[in-house]
Amino acid sequence: MTNTVAATLALIALVVGPARAVQPQRMIMHEGLLLGKLSALPPWLSALGVSLVGHEKAQHMVRSMSKVTAISTLGVTVNVTALAKDDTIGRLQKEFANRRDAWGRDCGECDDYGLRHLTSPMPLILDVGGNIGFISSLIARVHPQSQVIAFEPSPVTYFILRINFWLNGVHVLTTEELQGRPKIGGVYPVFGGLGASRAPFEWLEVAGNALAQSQNVNISFGKSGEVPVYHWESFMELHGLTSRTFDLVKLDCECCEYFLVPQVSKWITNRSLVKRLAGELHGPCHAVGETETLSLLRSRGCQFHSRNFLATDKERIAMARLEKQINRLEKHAHELPTGATAQGRDTRERLAEFQRRVATGNFHGTADLALFCHGDTGYLPPP
Repeated sequence: MTNTVAATLALIALVVGPARAVQPQRMIMHEGLLLGKLSALPPWLSALGVSLVGHEKAQHMVRSMSKVTAISTLGVTVNVTALAKDDTIGRLQKEFANRRDAWGRDCGECDDYGLRHLTSPMPLILDVGGNIGFISSLIARVHPQSQVIAFEPSPVTYFILRINFWLNGVHVLTTEELQGRPKIGGVYPVFGGLGASRAPFEWLEVAGNALAQSQNVNISFGKSGEVPVYHWESFMELHGLTSRTFDLVKLDCECCEYFLVPQVSKWITNRSLVKRLAGELHGPCHAVGETETLSLLRSRGCQFHSRNFLATDKERIAMARLEKQINRLEKHAHELPTGATAQGRDTRERLAEFQRRVATGNFHGTADLALFCHGDTGYLPPP
């Protein structure tokens, strides 16, 4: 075994957690429970939190968590907690426990990821952007024989994800169970992102304040850091997944899709390898992969509403304001102090970026675009 492979396996062993002897107990916490302190967690889980963020921060996080909230949807109930100042639970209640889908249509119990459409007796699901673990826990409840691989790159959010798995009695798969025992249902959580350009993984930086809002975090591709981001092909080979079909790939990873989709296009565009695709595309990313990503998704059959490719009122106002600033700078150039030259250059670059996005048809809008491909989840594009 090479040193690189050995290091990768050692890292994954740390990420997934200890072996079966200290797996989470199958227990369900009641709605309204407040954890309150780190010692309220099982020793293995509190130790994981300390290894991820340090003892002081882990203690502060648990003290700052909300009461356990029960979200009922698709005939099951998922118990979740999050940091009290985070709005994640409120958003999840709005998205999954209401009676209207992403386009405001009455849907009974909303199933925006098409979980009802998974017909395999033992579905294999990839959850890229696991967040606080709600979707993976929901899948484990709706499809108890499923195997879910959940990637989450924020140390803070990953700790909360693991707490929520414990709250819901989710079985945490070992590497051996994922590799050779597809009949054992559960979730294989991975601390890290997906989309590295080099195998088997890169150490990259994660930006954003997860303590304020879990979905604020994104991977800074190209910037070295302390969070592992995995190479798709290498990860699949290492875990014996290259011959298996994904019943669902859920992408909600705060712009990593613009790096990941082009990298794994032979998987994403092939319906025999990825049966269903759902998630979000994030608009204001200024990512170089936008045009290629949209083209690849269209080749799969995904359709997008034209309004997502038009400059919004907010963007038009911003462009007009920048043009006005540039005209004023040019008119009074001889009267301006030395630093104004750099300011003018920055203003022109910002305007050029807006114009580039309009010219290339890249995606716009202040809201993210739900990725529901006809033939994947069964949803048609919005009217």
